[in-house]
Amino acid sequence: MSKHHNAVLISKDDYDAITETAYLLRNAKGPERLLAALDAANRLVYLVTDTHTVALQARDHC
Repeated sequence: MSKHHNAVLISKDDYDAITETAYLLRNAKGPERLLAALDAANRLVYLVTDTHTVALQARDHC
C-alpha cells in the first residue's frame, strides 16, 4: 500500500459502467444523448416480475 495515494476497490460491473460513461461523454453529442435517454427512461412505468420487466406506458410530464 502506498503512503501517498488513495485506492478504491469497486466491482467490475461498476468499473465498466464508469468507463463506458466516460467514453460516451468524450463525444460532443454524448452528454445530450445520455440526458435524452435518461429522460425517456424516467418517463416509463415498469412492471417487474420474477422473470420479466415490461415497460407499460409513458408518464405525463408534471
